[in-house]
Order: sequence, then structure tokens, then C-alpha cells
Amino acid sequence: MNKKVSSHWYLFLLGIAVSITATCIAITMKTAPKEEERIQVFVGAKNCQVEPLRTKLFEAKDPSILEVSINLDIEGSSTFSYVYNTVFSEMSMFVLPSSFLSNGLTKNTEKFATLLPEYLSNYTSKPLEYLEVGGHKKGVLLHKKSEKEGIASSYITYTEEEEYYLFLNSSSPTIGDLGKTSKSDAAMKTMATLLGL
Repeated sequence: MNKKVSSHWYLFLLGIAVSITATCIAITMKTAPKEEERIQVFVGAKNCQVEPLRTKLFEAKDPSILEVSINLDIEGSSTFSYVYNTVFSEMSMFVLPSSFLSNGLTKNTEKFATLLPEYLSNYTSKPLEYLEVGGHKKGVLLHKKSEKEGIASSYITYTEEEEYYLFLNSSSPTIGDLGKTSKSDAAMKTMATLLGL
């Protein structure tokens, strides 16, 4: 009997390892922020200072938001369209060049939230310019063509000959139906912080 136990010691160790792994996964799942407690921003630009921008947005966030993340994919890279379409459902906001939209490289644009200037004025007094799609205001202008500076240009490097817009993902739990939930209010505060940079 002792020989049997000593010859199967590795099963005992395997059982302990599985128990520890399962406990770690359970703790991570319990403590990780839920989708509606995260703001995720996709930046499709020439470059972005990801950590300083994330820190700035995190410091100004609503208390109901537990995590702010920035996902950068370099505009014009061979993976840009693929990454955008792959992560779309996870993102709350997008910074995108107008050529990306006009070249038909994207799907999901119907899921960009319609922006109501009277609603946005609750969060920023800054005069905003919009991109209209099908008669609806869908994006906020961040950078005009042939200008060196734009909104948040100390964090985001824009291509001068490109216009860039900020879009909201209406299918994101933190955006949802603008103006009708407290979660969209929290996301709008983050958007206002970005627009004020």
C-alpha cells in the first residue's frame, strides 16, 4: 500500500496545483471590474502616449468607473482594420482618422452613438464640431487637416493631412443609451476630460 501511494505522489501534487489555479481564477474573476465599470478607448493614430493619457483619464473618472484602458493601433499599419474590428465590442470610445471611415475599411459604424449637442453641453462648454453620417452627428472633431495641434495633441500624435474624430460605441455597457443611464453619465465625464486636454 505504501508503494502505491509513493508511486502516485505526482497525482497529489497535480491536485494541489489545480486547486490553487482554480482559487486564483475565482479571485481574479470576482475582483476584476465588470464591463460597465470599465472605459476602454481605442486610439487609431500616428502615435499615442498611452500611459500618460490613461493616467489623466483615470484621475478624472467618475467613481463608478474602476478601470480606464487605452488600446493603440498605429494608423495605416497592416493590422489596423483587423484590430479595430476585433476589439470593437470591447471599446467604449474610438479616436479614428476620417480616411479610415471613408475608405470603407470599417464595419460597425452603425453602432456609433448619435451625439446630441444639447446633451454634450452638460459636460463641456467647449464649442464642438461634428462628423455627420446619414444626417446624424456621430463623431466629435479632434484634429483638423493641416493643423499641427488638435484636442489632446499633447498625448495623441495626429497625421497633419488627416481629420480625426472621437466616436462612442453605443453597444458598450458604459455608453448604452446616452443620457438615460448613470453609466453613460460616467462615460460622458471621461469623454469631457479627453475633449478638455
